[in-house]
Amino acid sequence: MKFCECKNWSSIIQLSLILLSALIGIGLLVTGVIMSYKFGPQSHDHYLLIKLHSLSLSNLNLSDDSSLSTAKWDTKLLYANKGSMFEIYIQSQETVLCYNNQTSDPLSCASVGPISLGPKRQKLVEVMFNSSGCVGGQPYVGDEVVEEMKRDIGVEGSLHFKLEMDLVVVYRRAFLSWHYHLKPDCGDLVIKFQPETSNGLSYSPRVCLIPSSN
Repeated sequence: MKFCECKNWSSIIQLSLILLSALIGIGLLVTGVIMSYKFGPQSHDHYLLIKLHSLSLSNLNLSDDSSLSTAKWDTKLLYANKGSMFEIYIQSQETVLCYNNQTSDPLSCASVGPISLGPKRQKLVEVMFNSSGCVGGQPYVGDEVVEEMKRDIGVEGSLHFKLEMDLVVVYRRAFLSWHYHLKPDCGDLVIKFQPETSNGLSYSPRVCLIPSSN
């Protein structure tokens, strides 16, 4: 009889512990959701700023047999954390350079390493576009794109580009963190070419647009 009573008490204690653990887990989950909503960034694009400082192009060769493999594209991007409560950590960034709005046919690409921005801090980063920055090698550029670039240089003496980025960003505050997948872009970038050279420089710094995303 005593053995049965002990067994019953053991089962009750085990069930109580299970219920207590479940309640604690639910409480922690609810607390985490409330803290995330109360203390998290309400709009991530209000804190992260990406600004294109310069875009230069050298060794451009638009001969008939050219695949733009000799061209060197260099950019300087300013990353800034405008907020005073969060640390912003950019885990990874893939960037492609396109002609006009032909995003399906990029000219070159670049990868940027991790960037950490404390509250009210900024960092100027030089981004180099080359074949090693592209997964699988330098992208192939079709003849129609090369011909369009030739026409624009002949008529306007300039070329129009667009930068598209793919970022994985983490906002941190104490022991809390929020993850975002952002796709900023810098459009209508005009490069003026120097006469009798294959070099050009953009003189129009601008803020890159960061669409809302979760």
